[in-house]
Amino acid sequence: MTASHDFWQSALSGKSFPIHENDPQSGYYRMRSFRGGPWLPVAIWKDSDGQLKALRDGAPVDAQEVWTWCCQHPVSYETYVAVAEQGQPWPDEVPAGIGHNSGAADPVAGLDQSVTELREAATAFLESATPITSKAQADKAANFAERFAALEKEAEEARTREKRPILEEGRAIDARWRPVIERAAESKKELKKALEPYLLAERERLAAEAGPGPLPPVRAGSAGRRVGLRTVRRLVVRDREALVCAYRRDARLWAHPQVESALRDLAEADLRAGRAVKGVELTDEQVAA
Repeated sequence: MTASHDFWQSALSGKSFPIHENDPQSGYYRMRSFRGGPWLPVAIWKDSDGQLKALRDGAPVDAQEVWTWCCQHPVSYETYVAVAEQGQPWPDEVPAGIGHNSGAADPVAGLDQSVTELREAATAFLESATPITSKAQADKAANFAERFAALEKEAEEARTREKRPILEEGRAIDARWRPVIERAAESKKELKKALEPYLLAERERLAAEAGPGPLPPVRAGSAGRRVGLRTVRRLVVRDREALVCAYRRDARLWAHPQVESALRDLAEADLRAGRAVKGVELTDEQVAA
């Protein structure tokens, strides 16, 4: 390979070289004809007279015209030949036509079929490419993930659109009935609360008259369900510090998922604010996103 291919070779190896808009460099690249469009192979070279030449998708083109669009996308010579001259797909390309059934009469069935077909293709790819060791394999895996993300988004948007009229109708029904229900519930509670002093006094009167032994139930009302006294057991905290001490060493407390979550939230908030917390630390973790 001649010295004129230094930029291309360095770009292929992942090295960073300055890119000058008006200085096309010999090599093999690819570009999109429009945003989101298919990749097109590009070759740039100098002929025997030193004249700069270029091909885009097999057709002659001005190297200056394509340079800024392809300079950051170098490909190997073997890949260029396979795509441009032999008609093979790009190594990182997700098979065309897979995962594009969303136009079916039943949108759910169409998208489900799209996901199924794409999963089959992705599974076959992973079986042949695990572990992933090359840039082309990594790009293809990412492209599969992106296609799944697009299907996920399409399905979520379709679900939201289909459900929206029902939700709006439900909210309208709730809004129409809520004032009536709330007024009835509030009035019910108000009347029952007003009854409590009478019922308690009546219970004391019966207890005084009957002496020891079970008391007859105290009730009010002569139509439908009558109102009576009901024993409700409620926790009253008299000494919070004593309560904390009572359970401080109880394993059930520290095994409780809400306590664990609260501890983590407090610790993370303090650490992010620059305060030291014993027993924990913030770590950086690289994940695919």
